[in-house]
Amino acid sequence: MNCNRLCILLLLLLSGSFVHAQTIDAVKANYDKKTFSFKFELSTYWSVREKTDKRTGSLIVTPDNKFNVTLGDDIYISNGDTLWSYNKKAAQVTIQNVKKMDLSSLPSGILSQFLYKYTFVPGVVNNGTVYEWAAENGTQSRFVNLKLWADTKNIITKIETTDDNSNVNTYIFSSIVFNQKVSSKMFAFQIPKNVQVLDNYE
Repeated sequence: MNCNRLCILLLLLLSGSFVHAQTIDAVKANYDKKTFSFKFELSTYWSVREKTDKRTGSLIVTPDNKFNVTLGDDIYISNGDTLWSYNKKAAQVTIQNVKKMDLSSLPSGILSQFLYKYTFVPGVVNNGTVYEWAAENGTQSRFVNLKLWADTKNIITKIETTDDNSNVNTYIFSSIVFNQKVSSKMFAFQIPKNVQVLDNYE
């Protein structure tokens, strides 16, 4: 291979890597230190039971671990310090220190924490890009695989997670809005009457 061909090949390889890096950086920039909200559909495939459950929800996230998530009969609200987890059917509220929590089970945690902690490998799909992460030996995560689908505007439209028991969660996002004004009341949970309160804040 002569010098000219080698130089062209290197330029092509470098330019391809640069494009991929730019793309994932653009996706991260959409969610980094910004307020965003969306509705979502969650399908959970339980490997042992070979059954799929479906629920719907909504989410609002602001910087500094503030979020409001509804998922079926469950509500998760954080003011940046305290996390309230409310299960309506069980009539139970759990209080925890959000800064000590692994929030990767919630879409808010995936988009505000997981996205920046690990490296994703990009691949081309129709009208966008899919980014995939796979756990390596020693990785401290509940997941063994995670995929993110982003459209041509670098907005994530779908997330698929697989845990170490081969259970698969698939989130489909809609009504995505960035940088809207949000009342602080959205992140202050009022404990209902006649519910059991488990205060595990440490």
